[in-house]
Amino acid sequence: MLPNIPHLLPSGLLALLTASALLTACGGGDDDTEEAPTTQAVSIEFVATVGGTPVSCASTLEGLGTTGAKAKVQDLRFYVSNVKLTNDKGEEVLVTLDANDFQLTSAGQTVALIDLEDGSGFCAGDKLLHVAVTGTVPQGTYAGVEMTLGVPEALNHSESTVAAAPLDNKDMAWSWQAGRKFVKIEVNPENATTAGTFTQGIKKFNADGSATGTFNNSFYFHLGNTGCAVDSTKSWGYSCTSDNTRTFHLHGFDPQKQRITVDLKALFALSNLVEEHGGAGGCMSGGTDPECQAMWSVIGSSFDASGNSVQDSENEFFHGHTIFRALAK
Repeated sequence: MLPNIPHLLPSGLLALLTASALLTACGGGDDDTEEAPTTQAVSIEFVATVGGTPVSCASTLEGLGTTGAKAKVQDLRFYVSNVKLTNDKGEEVLVTLDANDFQLTSAGQTVALIDLEDGSGFCAGDKLLHVAVTGTVPQGTYAGVEMTLGVPEALNHSESTVAAAPLDNKDMAWSWQAGRKFVKIEVNPENATTAGTFTQGIKKFNADGSATGTFNNSFYFHLGNTGCAVDSTKSWGYSCTSDNTRTFHLHGFDPQKQRITVDLKALFALSNLVEEHGGAGGCMSGGTDPECQAMWSVIGSSFDASGNSVQDSENEFFHGHTIFRALAK
């Protein structure tokens, strides 16, 4: 008969082996407790609309401007920066952006390019879309969003041919103002004499009010900083007399249930889209451009002849009630 092996082991070693066996049998040797996540994903989605109706490059827009014009989208892109959510303590929390070709974190700033055109039809860009700012925030409850329309000055004047994405987008470069187009929204109104044709729909006029006999295809709204000049005292190489970024907020915004509309009807509410009375086509942030005079107030601003802007903080644009506002998903 074999000897009773446990009795041949020293008592201390026997106790140690017994304890080890019990821990293994009960799973006590492994730490199965999962730590609670400290962050949560967030996606803040945008959608182009006319009123409350979503539109795209394939849509015929109706009821735009002071004449109720029909139009087609030609471009619909804009930058937003330093997006923040408001938590249940009333604190604004910066969204840590996911790194991709449409979002960038640099020099302590965050910027994202929202691209709502897909290159089809009259749309001038490419087929890639970027409809949402995505990233993470600390775990919590949030009910509000704030962001700046435009590119922070520390990033605005980088050379687009060598800049990191999305600041490398050549279509959004604004070389004559040494920076970026913060907003590039363009529409083609319907031809006045040929229904369903969206070229030659904007009649041009001289300063004295007489018709030139020529027409434009597109009404441009390009927003960017103005009065920009080389400035060696700035680390980014330029200074501008007017910073035309615009910070707006939406109270009670829930990104899980809502998205942000970019309402083209509200944007062009005071514009006559079928007439051009001087300056650049449409409005390219010119202080004396007649078409710009009708557009400044819709973004809560006034501009002098030099292109310097003054913001009206009480304007509903800044409080998420006009162009940018919440819309149920």
